[in-house]
Amino acid sequence: MGVAERTAAGQEGPPPIPLFSDLKREELSRVMEKIQARQFAKDAVICREGDPGDSIYIISHGRVSIFRHPAGGEKIRLAELKEGDFFGEFGFFADAKRQATVEALADTELLEIVKEDLQKIIKEFPSVSLVLFKFYKERVLNNLLAFSPLFKGFPLEERKQILDKFTMEKFPSGAMVLEEGAAGDSLYIIKKGEVEAYTESPRGEKLPLARLKEGDFFGEISLLTGRPRTASVKALQPAELVRLNKKDFDQIAAHHPAVMKTLEEFLHLRVANKLKALGVVQDSPAKEGMV
Repeated sequence: MGVAERTAAGQEGPPPIPLFSDLKREELSRVMEKIQARQFAKDAVICREGDPGDSIYIISHGRVSIFRHPAGGEKIRLAELKEGDFFGEFGFFADAKRQATVEALADTELLEIVKEDLQKIIKEFPSVSLVLFKFYKERVLNNLLAFSPLFKGFPLEERKQILDKFTMEKFPSGAMVLEEGAAGDSLYIIKKGEVEAYTESPRGEKLPLARLKEGDFFGEISLLTGRPRTASVKALQPAELVRLNKKDFDQIAAHHPAVMKTLEEFLHLRVANKLKALGVVQDSPAKEGMV
């Protein structure tokens, strides 16, 4: 007996699934008709980073681990999912390849929905899209933090606890994100796109300081010193950024001194880069608050 037949007959069906939590029993039965059950033994690779992202999976039984393994880097665990959880939504929203590798932590049954059928389900039941997108945004941010120099040392559970402290902002190509001299009380991490940081010489000439891309952060100098922005930042292409305000940053840093240490290291480097761009000779290492 398949998944749909088990559900319709009132026998053991899938566990509670957040993705379909708003559906009535008869509606869920119709959805189950589009689902195929797949079995994976413990330690089996379900999908690999870089594979086509053409379906989503719901865990009917078992557990899986989701991770990325950058070339030359350490394996980074992004999540561990259990019965009722789902994964694979990156391919649906981003129309892209798999962003991570998934392995079975135990003998596991998955319910697979191919992209074409998922589109039909969403058309009939729009609430499914809302739930799917909510999880997608949370996982995008979790993945971003996992590879950020600031937060990559955080255990998975601690990353989850700070996700709601970040807000997402979008900037079109050419838009000003920060302006030199303005008040600054927040830190930005680049989710997507590229930005340029620059300053101006006393004669009004533009002096490029750095080009920053996905995973890089900026805004830390004002955050740490309380002084106005020391550089302008402009989007070189459409950019998606995540913002962390000073109050929430201070709370995180109070429990994680390593975050403050990393910021201070970057602060010294960027102050030195600005002095170099301005042609100022340093007799000693750059110190906090020099600009």
